[in-house]
Amino acid sequence: SLAYTFKYFYNPKGELIETRTFNPQGDLTSKLTQHFKTDAYKNWIERIQYTDGKGSYITERTIEYHKSN
Repeated sequence: SLAYTFKYFYNPKGELIETRTFNPQGDLTSKLTQHFKTDAYKNWIERIQYTDGKGSYITERTIEYHKSN
């Protein structure tokens, strides 16, 4: 018998934007969504995660770019 089932959804950049969890009966038990803020180079610098519509985590990152000679 199956345990829990997970469905994953990605944006066009290939970033995971949503995970849905279903119990063995097929009922949705949780939904994790992620929103991204990007810099001028289209790299994400902030990721906000929501669990069942409530904010749960914010991850910020700093990317240093170096000019090539």
